[in-house]
Amino acid sequence: MRVELERIRERGIAVNDRELTDKLHAIAAPVRDAEGEVVAAVSIAAQPRRTGERAGTVRHLLARSSRQSMTSWC
Repeated sequence: MRVELERIRERGIAVNDRELTDKLHAIAAPVRDAEGEVVAAVSIAAQPRRTGERAGTVRHLLARSSRQSMTSWC
């Protein structure tokens, strides 16, 4: 579990790729305040057949969106 949490910190996002059910793909990213503290999170959940080849793009956009949210608070 600690290793996975470290990977999540490094990537800046958490991914659930059909871990609980084969019908769910979810991605989450933290939203930080001006001091870098996590104050919220954003996530997207969808059926894997809906994300398919776009999963990498969705991950990138969500991570970018959470970083932009942080800078808009500063």
